[in-house]
Amino acid sequence: MNSNKPLSKETRDRIATLSVSARFHSFTSMLLHALAGDEAAARKCAMLLDSFQQSAVTNNITLNKALPRAIRSAVKSAQLRVEGADIEEAQLALARAGMRLFAETLATDMEADRRRAHRSEVMHAASMAHMLECELRSQTEGWSYLNTTADPPENDN
Repeated sequence: MNSNKPLSKETRDRIATLSVSARFHSFTSMLLHALAGDEAAARKCAMLLDSFQQSAVTNNITLNKALPRAIRSAVKSAQLRVEGADIEEAQLALARAGMRLFAETLATDMEADRRRAHRSEVMHAASMAHMLECELRSQTEGWSYLNTTADPPENDN
Protein backbone atom coordinates (compact mmCIF):
# COMPACT_ATOMS: atom_id res chain seq x y z
CA MET A 1 0.00 0.00 0.00
CA ASN A 2 1.36 3.39 -0.99
CA SER A 3 1.17 5.72 2.01
CA ASN A 4 1.56 8.77 -0.26
CA LYS A 5 -1.65 7.99 -2.14
CA PRO A 6 -4.16 10.80 -1.62
CA LEU A 7 -7.38 10.00 0.20
CA SER A 8 -10.50 9.60 -1.87
CA LYS A 9 -13.14 12.34 -1.73
CA GLU A 10 -15.48 9.93 0.05
CA THR A 11 -12.86 9.19 2.73
CA ARG A 12 -12.08 12.89 3.17
CA ASP A 13 -15.82 13.62 3.50
CA ARG A 14 -16.24 10.87 6.11
CA ILE A 15 -13.27 12.20 8.10
CA ALA A 16 -14.60 15.76 7.88
CA THR A 17 -18.04 14.62 9.02
CA LEU A 18 -16.50 12.75 11.96
CA SER A 19 -14.52 15.85 12.90
CA VAL A 20 -17.61 18.08 12.81
CA SER A 21 -19.63 15.47 14.72
CA ALA A 22 -16.94 15.13 17.38
CA ARG A 23 -16.86 18.88 17.94
CA PHE A 24 -20.62 19.02 18.38
CA HIS A 25 -20.47 16.05 20.74
CA SER A 26 -17.88 17.91 22.84
CA PHE A 27 -20.18 20.93 22.90
CA THR A 28 -23.21 18.90 24.02
CA SER A 29 -21.23 17.17 26.76
CA MET A 30 -19.95 20.50 28.03
CA LEU A 31 -23.45 21.98 27.80
CA LEU A 32 -24.77 19.26 30.11
CA HIS A 33 -22.09 20.14 32.65
CA ALA A 34 -22.96 23.82 32.28
CA LEU A 35 -26.66 23.11 32.83
CA ALA A 36 -25.70 21.24 35.99
CA GLY A 37 -24.17 24.45 37.33
CA ASP A 38 -20.51 24.11 36.33
CA GLU A 39 -19.49 27.71 35.62
CA ALA A 40 -16.20 26.76 33.94
CA ALA A 41 -18.12 24.50 31.57
CA ALA A 42 -20.52 27.33 30.79
CA ARG A 43 -17.59 29.50 29.68
CA LYS A 44 -16.26 26.72 27.43
CA CYS A 45 -19.60 26.18 25.67
CA ALA A 46 -19.29 29.22 23.40
CA MET A 47 -15.76 28.22 22.42
CA LEU A 48 -16.85 24.66 21.59
CA LEU A 49 -19.89 25.81 19.63
CA ASP A 50 -17.67 28.15 17.64
CA SER A 51 -15.25 25.26 17.03
CA PHE A 52 -18.15 23.16 15.71
CA GLN A 53 -19.28 25.92 13.37
CA GLN A 54 -15.74 26.69 12.16
CA SER A 55 -15.07 22.99 11.50
CA ALA A 56 -18.24 22.74 9.42
CA VAL A 57 -17.27 25.82 7.40
CA THR A 58 -13.64 24.70 6.98
CA ASN A 59 -14.73 21.27 5.79
CA ASN A 60 -17.35 22.77 3.47
CA ILE A 61 -20.17 21.00 5.30
CA THR A 62 -23.34 23.06 5.60
CA LEU A 63 -24.74 23.33 9.10
CA ASN A 64 -28.15 22.10 7.95
CA LYS A 65 -26.40 18.86 6.90
CA ALA A 66 -23.92 18.64 9.79
CA LEU A 67 -26.21 19.50 12.69
CA PRO A 68 -28.80 16.70 12.30
CA ARG A 69 -26.02 14.13 11.85
CA ALA A 70 -24.13 15.47 14.87
CA ILE A 71 -27.28 15.47 17.00
CA ARG A 72 -28.08 11.86 16.02
CA SER A 73 -24.58 10.86 17.01
CA ALA A 74 -24.78 12.68 20.36
CA VAL A 75 -28.22 11.22 21.15
CA LYS A 76 -27.14 7.67 20.31
CA SER A 77 -23.98 8.09 22.38
CA ALA A 78 -26.01 9.38 25.33
CA GLN A 79 -28.41 6.45 25.02
CA LEU A 80 -25.51 4.03 25.00
CA ARG A 81 -24.04 5.60 28.15
CA VAL A 82 -27.32 5.17 29.99
CA GLU A 83 -28.09 1.65 28.79
CA GLY A 84 -24.77 -0.18 28.82
CA ALA A 85 -22.76 -1.11 31.89
CA ASP A 86 -19.97 -2.47 29.65
CA ILE A 87 -19.94 0.82 27.84
CA GLU A 88 -19.72 2.69 31.13
CA GLU A 89 -16.72 0.56 32.10
CA ALA A 90 -15.12 1.26 28.72
CA GLN A 91 -15.76 4.99 29.21
CA LEU A 92 -14.20 4.91 32.67
CA ALA A 93 -11.17 3.05 31.30
CA LEU A 94 -10.89 5.64 28.55
CA ALA A 95 -11.14 8.51 31.04
CA ARG A 96 -8.52 6.93 33.31
CA ALA A 97 -6.19 6.36 30.36
CA GLY A 98 -6.65 9.97 29.30
CA MET A 99 -5.86 11.29 32.76
CA ARG A 100 -2.75 9.11 32.99
CA LEU A 101 -1.58 10.27 29.58
CA PHE A 102 -2.20 13.89 30.60
CA ALA A 103 -0.18 13.38 33.79
CA GLU A 104 2.72 11.99 31.76
CA THR A 105 2.69 15.04 29.49
CA LEU A 106 3.54 17.11 32.57
CA ALA A 107 6.49 14.92 33.56
CA THR A 108 9.98 16.13 32.69
CA ASP A 109 12.21 13.31 33.92
CA MET A 110 14.35 11.19 31.58
CA GLU A 111 11.81 8.33 31.46
CA ALA A 112 8.84 10.58 30.70
CA ASP A 113 8.94 10.04 26.92
CA ARG A 114 8.91 6.26 27.32
CA ARG A 115 6.02 6.37 29.79
CA ARG A 116 4.14 8.88 27.64
CA ALA A 117 4.45 6.59 24.60
CA HIS A 118 3.13 3.68 26.66
CA ARG A 119 0.25 5.75 28.04
CA SER A 120 -0.58 6.86 24.50
CA GLU A 121 -0.83 3.21 23.41
CA VAL A 122 -3.05 2.43 26.40
CA MET A 123 -5.24 5.44 25.54
CA HIS A 124 -5.57 4.24 21.95
CA ALA A 125 -6.51 0.73 23.12
CA ALA A 126 -9.09 2.15 25.56
CA SER A 127 -10.55 4.30 22.79
CA MET A 128 -10.86 1.29 20.49
CA ALA A 129 -12.44 -0.78 23.29
CA HIS A 130 -14.98 1.99 23.90
CA MET A 131 -15.88 2.18 20.22
CA LEU A 132 -16.22 -1.60 20.10
CA GLU A 133 -18.57 -1.64 23.09
CA CYS A 134 -20.67 1.12 21.52
CA GLU A 135 -20.83 -0.76 18.23
CA LEU A 136 -21.73 -4.08 19.88
CA ARG A 137 -24.52 -2.46 21.88
CA SER A 138 -25.87 -0.59 18.90
CA GLN A 139 -25.95 -3.73 16.77
CA THR A 140 -28.10 -5.48 19.37
CA GLU A 141 -30.54 -2.60 18.92
CA GLY A 142 -30.55 -2.85 15.12
CA TRP A 143 -28.34 0.09 14.17
CA SER A 144 -24.61 0.88 13.90
CA TYR A 145 -22.77 3.32 16.16
CA LEU A 146 -19.90 3.54 13.69
CA ASN A 147 -22.17 4.18 10.72
CA THR A 148 -24.09 6.83 12.64
CA THR A 149 -20.95 8.69 13.69
CA ALA A 150 -19.37 8.39 10.25
CA ASP A 151 -22.33 8.98 7.91
CA PRO A 152 -20.97 10.39 4.65
CA PRO A 153 -22.35 13.80 3.76
CA GLU A 154 -25.52 13.66 1.71
CA ASN A 155 -25.38 14.91 -1.89
CA ASP A 156 -26.63 18.45 -2.32
CA ASN A 157 -28.11 17.51 -5.71
